[in-house]
Amino acid sequence: MMTPTLFDVAAITGLRPTGGIYDPSNASKNISLVINKEAYSKYVAEQQGPEDEEVSDVEHVAFLTLWLSHFVFCSKSLQVAKRFVPMAIQIHEGRQFGLGRLILACLYEAIGSASDELKKSKDGSMFLCYGPLWLLQLLLNATFEKEMGLTIGKNYLPEIENRQIEATRLARLSPPVWQDSKTLFMKYMKVFHKFDKLTKRNTPFIERKVGPTWFREDFPATNSDNEDEVNEIWHAYLDPTVLSCRIGTFLSDLGLVGISEKFYHKYLSMAAENQYHLNPFSYTNSCYCTKEFTEWWERYYSGRIMDVNVLVSRLESGFTQPDIEKIRSNVKGQGKSKASIKTVDQAIRDAGASVQPNEPKLKEIKEETKSRKRANGSSSETVSKKMKNTITVLTDDEDEPEMPLQRKKSTSGMGTQAPKERTQV
Repeated sequence: MMTPTLFDVAAITGLRPTGGIYDPSNASKNISLVINKEAYSKYVAEQQGPEDEEVSDVEHVAFLTLWLSHFVFCSKSLQVAKRFVPMAIQIHEGRQFGLGRLILACLYEAIGSASDELKKSKDGSMFLCYGPLWLLQLLLNATFEKEMGLTIGKNYLPEIENRQIEATRLARLSPPVWQDSKTLFMKYMKVFHKFDKLTKRNTPFIERKVGPTWFREDFPATNSDNEDEVNEIWHAYLDPTVLSCRIGTFLSDLGLVGISEKFYHKYLSMAAENQYHLNPFSYTNSCYCTKEFTEWWERYYSGRIMDVNVLVSRLESGFTQPDIEKIRSNVKGQGKSKASIKTVDQAIRDAGASVQPNEPKLKEIKEETKSRKRANGSSSETVSKKMKNTITVLTDDEDEPEMPLQRKKSTSGMGTQAPKERTQV
């Protein structure tokens, strides 16, 4: 079983796994950023200072707010989000917090949100995926580079040769030949389904050859001067912890529905009080796991496994689901006998879509799922209502085509000390 971790975040972005919990209320009142235009190009035009003048503190905070909204956390509103202003101010003033931890927490939040929206979508209806999903994409590129046949163009080889973080290389990996989204999706799903053994090539960061000095340090520490820092880093990797995905100042931003500000801080402090002891010892990297974990995973997975033919058929039919539902609706209107059901499958065959096998069994599964949804309906409704309060309302310039942005200087890394830059339209 694989999942994004703080170790992956450190390897890909160069962000430390340590640091305090981000609190938007810690931003000082020394800088006041007024935002009237939230669409990206209009925002740049509004916040950009004179070209021949030095970048002001307000302009730097404006740039960081755009960077966080558009490139790091990928705001749901598809505009500059005002809730990132306090974070931009803290970064500008050098206040330290665990940015890597926050990005990972927001990734999990985004994956959960996308899963919920996928379950709600019907008849091929579209929904918006948002959040730092770029981190998951880069991790998948690294993990399944060989299985997916990903390559790097010759033009990019000099760029990645002396890379400081793995993201520089992973962002350039792509299929050798252009493929449509359906083909790529099905290719990924077939790779996942056949993936039953973890090998060294699926753990590309385990040797820690690329990254900041603190990431590449020996563990256990061989230099007594660095021992405390190394142990702190590895404590962050290995200790169970609670990650906060809070960005905004509203109650709905606390991460748990119905939670108060007081309980939120109390819960995090209680989690932080759990102390674990780390006793470093020499070891050899291995892709094996414990017998107990293997047995648990086998029991868990075997109860949920689906026949590969059924899975592939259902996934492929999902790309043409509106057409299939339309056919089913038209044919079922003629009657509900067994003969008419057979006609439905025949009609789908005639339309060139794949028929889902084991229909009676799948129907039972669907009925069981519906009953589960009805049982959990009240809590889901509450979550939905709470989430609606966090959505930024788009202004009348939301449909404006985004204009290319150019920056005078390039950002060095992804740390919390981003340099001052002036943006130009």
